[in-house]
Amino acid sequence: MNSINLMKRASPIAIACMLVACGGGGGGGSDSGTTNPPTTPNQGFVIGGSLTGLGASKTLVLQNNGGDDLRMQANGTFTFNKVVAQGGDYVVSIASQPAGQTCKLSNGSGKAAADVSNVSVACADTPVDPGPGTGTGPGTGGSATSEACMDNENYRKIGSSWTVTTGANFQKSTITALTTYRGHSAYRQHNVTSTGVEADAYSNLVDNVTYSYGAVMTVPSVHETYFSPGMAVPLSLPLNQTYTQVLNSVTVQTGGAEIGHIVTYTYTYRGRETVTTPVGTFETCKIDFSVESALEPLTSWTHWYVASGKLKGLVVQSNWSDGLSRPSKIEVSWN
Repeated sequence: MNSINLMKRASPIAIACMLVACGGGGGGGSDSGTTNPPTTPNQGFVIGGSLTGLGASKTLVLQNNGGDDLRMQANGTFTFNKVVAQGGDYVVSIASQPAGQTCKLSNGSGKAAADVSNVSVACADTPVDPGPGTGTGPGTGGSATSEACMDNENYRKIGSSWTVTTGANFQKSTITALTTYRGHSAYRQHNVTSTGVEADAYSNLVDNVTYSYGAVMTVPSVHETYFSPGMAVPLSLPLNQTYTQVLNSVTVQTGGAEIGHIVTYTYTYRGRETVTTPVGTFETCKIDFSVESALEPLTSWTHWYVASGKLKGLVVQSNWSDGLSRPSKIEVSWN
């Protein structure tokens, strides 16, 4: 199950994820804005950079190559604790955004030929959706950010379920448990499709960010794909702003070795649109997605998420490479 198929199969709580999974994160590392260099510089190169814009009493967690967590609580320079071997890859990512802020990375990946000090992280306060009637995008207001459409508390209630039918196919999703998945507290979303596929996706909401940690296919064959760090999507993204994350997608076959590859995905909020579908007319948020890696060519698609009401957060229209798709029926049973 590659990362593109995982994302297409996931739910909006999972949107980040397949679309989607949640999660959160970080741990370890330094509690200050500046860390001491590694104690073994001769064994590799130091990876570091600078942080700006972090608010007072806020915490940002960075990772390098899917681990080596670095906990930042002040602006300034930083270095990761682990060095990278000559010619080795480094991929810096944001494992956990600070509450109420969105941080962006620059110069976050490359091959280590010398000490690296130009990784740049810039944070800014995340705008608050002003609510209906005050938006500036297409549709009927409240469109300043994507937040109104990107979450539904029912996705975090055990027993909640929803079934989406499109043509002859359907997928039923049920929140079955709050559990621990690869060290993260996550809600397990059990998905069953009309084609006989069953899979469990693991996600959570942390500090206004939806994290997707991975999924395990149980039928017809058992295999798993997980993300390191967790795939993260901030709920509140300003109009036409793109969020980009580079992460490691790791596939595990039963009895086989883990196979990982670096994946870059983007998420862009395109504003509100009113769409008419077989299941009704809705005010929605239009979200563009793309995924690319060495193993997967650039793939792009668009989803329209319902902004309010009992179907809030569900996709009622999609535009794939093979054309526009709309569900013929959506049934929900919120717990």
